[in-house]
Amino acid sequence: MGIIIAIPAIAILSYWAYLSRENSPKVHDSYYGINLGDTKDQMLFRLGKPTKDRNNVCEYDRNDYSVIISFRDDKIWLVQAQLLTEFGFLDNLNNVSSHTDLETVFKRNGRQADTSISTDGLWRFYSFPKYHVFYLLAKNEVVSMGIYDPKYGPVQFAKLNT
Repeated sequence: MGIIIAIPAIAILSYWAYLSRENSPKVHDSYYGINLGDTKDQMLFRLGKPTKDRNNVCEYDRNDYSVIISFRDDKIWLVQAQLLTEFGFLDNLNNVSSHTDLETVFKRNGRQADTSISTDGLWRFYSFPKYHVFYLLAKNEVVSMGIYDPKYGPVQFAKLNT
């Protein structure tokens, strides 16, 4: 009788442990098939010609989202996906997808985030260096997200000289 009870209990505990591990935050060095540290040549070979190519930023427009790739020291340091329509969804990072609220972002990644606020106060970047992920929120929901190389610091809004 004890063995009959023990086997299902072990199976349930094993499944719970598997789900806990699957849902725990992870370090991300690749997003939409684009790897941090790749060169522009590697990106072009993998993805083809970008929709836009200016200075150290390339952009690929897809149906309802775009992927923005930024370079530093001739290597990819940031990959950002952003919605082009309000009804689309982005591939999730650490179980966070587009339209997710800030409290859920913190629940899934912890509260150790670097924050950058736009000058008008309407937009906020939350960067999580431990996992190489960042999220851009407006009206308390994720509208854009991506990965970055934390050796270059957190994702921030550009400082404009006035």
